[in-house]
Amino acid sequence: MRKVINILIYVSPMFILFFLLNSCLRDFDLDIPLTEKKIAVTCFFSSDTNWEVDVYYTHHIDSVKNYGISNALVTIKTEEGQIINLKNAKGGKYISDTKPIENKRYFLTVLVNGFDTVFSESYIPSKSQIDNFVFDNNPGPVLHNNFIDDVYSKISFKISPKVSDPIFASVRILGFDPETGFNIYCFNNHLFELMEAENIPQIFINKLKVLKGEKFYSFNIDSCLNSTLVNASFYDKNDILSFLNTNAVCAKHTYRSPSLFKLRKCFSHKAIFYQAPYESATLLMHEKGSQNAEIYFTNLDNFKNTGDTVSDEEWVSYSDLSIDYYKYLKDYVLQISNRGDLNSPPVIIYSNIKNGVGIFAGYQQQLVRVR
Repeated sequence: MRKVINILIYVSPMFILFFLLNSCLRDFDLDIPLTEKKIAVTCFFSSDTNWEVDVYYTHHIDSVKNYGISNALVTIKTEEGQIINLKNAKGGKYISDTKPIENKRYFLTVLVNGFDTVFSESYIPSKSQIDNFVFDNNPGPVLHNNFIDDVYSKISFKISPKVSDPIFASVRILGFDPETGFNIYCFNNHLFELMEAENIPQIFINKLKVLKGEKFYSFNIDSCLNSTLVNASFYDKNDILSFLNTNAVCAKHTYRSPSLFKLRKCFSHKAIFYQAPYESATLLMHEKGSQNAEIYFTNLDNFKNTGDTVSDEEWVSYSDLSIDYYKYLKDYVLQISNRGDLNSPPVIIYSNIKNGVGIFAGYQQQLVRVR
């Protein structure tokens, strides 16, 4: 009897713990309310590109279709009072062959029948000078998030603003793979013979044969495979892409497509930077006067033996932001970050669109290759 009592004393807390844990693990549905139909506008503008404004309706999170608005009247007014009428380019995209100018403020107006006039304003900030770059491929063990790690490189540089007012900026480290980033792929008869010799599944070969005689570039080969091999797994597509990189490259081009730059994990010990807790690729800055930046980031040399696909070109993407862009981006990265924490509060993204939602914001971007 004493043994039975001892066993019960030992086992009963485990049963209690089991039922407590089981009561905590429950499935429940989130009741997401319907979305009020409003005009939504997205426009990030700089002096390097022509005007381009997206106009569409707000939509529910479960909606799979969100057609752009094609009957809007979109205009932009300059500080001097000049009116720029944007043309409808289909899909809710409105464009102009003119470019905005640095240090100028612009006023956006969007008219859609049945809705109040949507308007906003923003500006393109001055472009800061960034120089004195120093690249350190082996800075030694680095403390980050209470862990010591030595898989980082470090880039240091100086930021010199042109204005005395506080500046808003973002910094990201980008990677580009020169081995595959300039490829031109030719789908000829010989390529399909090699596919059969390499025992690529016939079902994929048959689907790819619709591409016979075509050429594709590094920046559109992924979308080509995704549209052609709709039901193929990620691993199958990756294997086929590796095969194409080895056997289908017939020429090289010289254009680095922005879509092929990949964000690198980065962080800084400098207090001038803000970084959301779980978002590891964006550093934000709101400071006044010249600043010295030090940023740690992952790179190719530190991953050579891990099997990870990381490029061997590193670029600093430095952007001077309007205050509107800064507020929007800070909320956006925090919202992305909070997806990693179920206990975090919801984040409402900043909007400067009156009588609607969205963002109209100017910026200046600089891309500098650091090695």
